[in-house]
Amino acid sequence: MTSADGLIEYEYGSYDVPGVEHPVYGVMCHPIDAGTAPLRTVIWNHGGLRTPTDTTNIGLTSADLDWCHDMAARHWRVAMSTYRYLGVTNDGSLSIPSELIASIPSALGRPSEFCLGEVTDVLRWTEIVRARSDTNDNEMLMIGGSHGGCVTLRAVEQGARVKAAIALAGPADFVAWYDDGVARFGAAAIDQWAPHFGGGGSILAPRDALTARSAVRMAVDIERRNDVKVMLVASFGDIFVPPKTVCQLAGLLGTANYFVNSDGLGEPVEPGGPTGLTIPAEAYPECSALSWATSASGSDGWTGNRYFMLYQSVVGDTHGQTFWPTPWPLMPGDSTMDAPLGAFITAIFGD
Repeated sequence: MTSADGLIEYEYGSYDVPGVEHPVYGVMCHPIDAGTAPLRTVIWNHGGLRTPTDTTNIGLTSADLDWCHDMAARHWRVAMSTYRYLGVTNDGSLSIPSELIASIPSALGRPSEFCLGEVTDVLRWTEIVRARSDTNDNEMLMIGGSHGGCVTLRAVEQGARVKAAIALAGPADFVAWYDDGVARFGAAAIDQWAPHFGGGGSILAPRDALTARSAVRMAVDIERRNDVKVMLVASFGDIFVPPKTVCQLAGLLGTANYFVNSDGLGEPVEPGGPTGLTIPAEAYPECSALSWATSASGSDGWTGNRYFMLYQSVVGDTHGQTFWPTPWPLMPGDSTMDAPLGAFITAIFGD
């Protein structure tokens, strides 16, 4: 199945995951002009999840499919898993091939497990992609956003065989995330998430389950992965995934930390520096406790293994959507705010 512009070949199908009664679906975007050499590949772990009260599938969306197309147009092969019990959301976008929608079922009526079974699905999917003869298994990148950011971190923790991983706005400490949500939005609004964690609707019951899903709990396993470069990314004004949990993980991993300016230059500044940007200790003590670089991001040539970029937010930012380019997910190189991410990827994989 070829894209309307003739640049991309779509491939889709299902794969089995032990212990999951229904097949899990995968979608790939291949650059048609890539030649015959094995392809460098990015595993994209999508955000969103299906709650017990959802009436629509929140799996792969038009934004994911558009990103798949655009990244493939930049000579990457993109591979995406729907995750268990999910499919492709038909939101009316003409960018999603109708044949693909017709071939992949919608949600199977079950809620997401939220950074648990989805990690297993992605690990299995990554190995399937690696085993293909048209894959350069030495040139694999994993990127995930929001829920997918958590999935990415936990996949690295559990041994995902990739060269680099980028976690965008992914909750790293679900206990802190959950408590912050109750404080911001009220217990009634947050109670809907409890069934994901086995809490049966109680905000007190799922503490152990929350901890079990948290990357901060397994930080040592991420740090031991010297074979993988890891980039954490958060937005300062994100109220849905507060950056303090990512800052906490950054502290545990010993990342090189950059505070990225919001003036469109994509350059980090020293907190309290020339533009007056600061990290208020009373708001995010986990962030203010970190040591922040005063040089441009990547000034070390990206030779380290652990990095963290905290983007200064703009007014109205809730989960990166108004801060990063639209549609989500962001595409390295789409704007000056993405320049550091693009430079990080280029330093590792080349143009």
